[in-house]
Amino acid sequence: MDGGTGPLRHVPVMAEEVLNFSKKEGLFLDATAGTGGHMLTLLENTQAKVVGLDIDLSSLRIAARNLRGFEGRFMLVNGDMKTVKNLFKTKFDLILFDFGLSSFQLEDEKKGFSFRKEGPLDMRFGRKGITAREFLENVSVEELAKILRKYGDLPNAKVIARDIKKKLPKTTLELALVVRKRSPRRKGHKFVARVFQAIRMAINEEEENVKLGIEGGIELLKKDGRLIFITYHSGEEKRALEVIKERNDVKLLTKKPVRPGKEEIKRNPRARSAHLRVLEKL
Repeated sequence: MDGGTGPLRHVPVMAEEVLNFSKKEGLFLDATAGTGGHMLTLLENTQAKVVGLDIDLSSLRIAARNLRGFEGRFMLVNGDMKTVKNLFKTKFDLILFDFGLSSFQLEDEKKGFSFRKEGPLDMRFGRKGITAREFLENVSVEELAKILRKYGDLPNAKVIARDIKKKLPKTTLELALVVRKRSPRRKGHKFVARVFQAIRMAINEEEENVKLGIEGGIELLKKDGRLIFITYHSGEEKRALEVIKERNDVKLLTKKPVRPGKEEIKRNPRARSAHLRVLEKL
């Protein structure tokens, strides 16, 4: 997940921590490249060659511009991280997954991720699959409430789900307004953010994609290669750890999650929920 105030500014989450666990040379894969924030950090601070993978082609176009000057040391691939093991035949010394939402995606109102900007209810990372609007039109109140509780930790999920189904909002601001009417005054932003997060995670199948990404990434690691992953939701972290626990060809180097420092959280509040973990291929 990139921080910053615009799509061309790169403040990758926990960049220093990623570097601390990275190797200094070899072939690296950033499997959630976005606009290239982590890739730029790795290219500037190591001797590695870096492949960037992302499902969002518009993000990769910006990444290509931001990585100028490192021609010959990077390559960008448009593809889905959940199929990562089928996209590459080579093995990597380092693989990175940052499972967060980038600031570029959040700030592009056409993508429908932000509750602060008027936009269509889309929320897809790529261009395939159903939009958030289509999802809300077809999901039942009971299933929507379950999703809001699971991914948003909302105490009044059933009430909010019922209101959403009744109004069937067509835009991001319409959805935000429905939720605000059922939110405590002092926690309005937090409740709306949780609803948007829950719907986004559901339509993009993010928890399952974490599992598939980690599994595929492990298959693509060289012996002694490292896989670094950053999660922002306890369900995603739990799913990733379940994958690791089931295998006997990797070891977890971080028994407890590495957290961003206070200064980073101050600079980039979106980093506050980030958990970084590292595994190594045996």
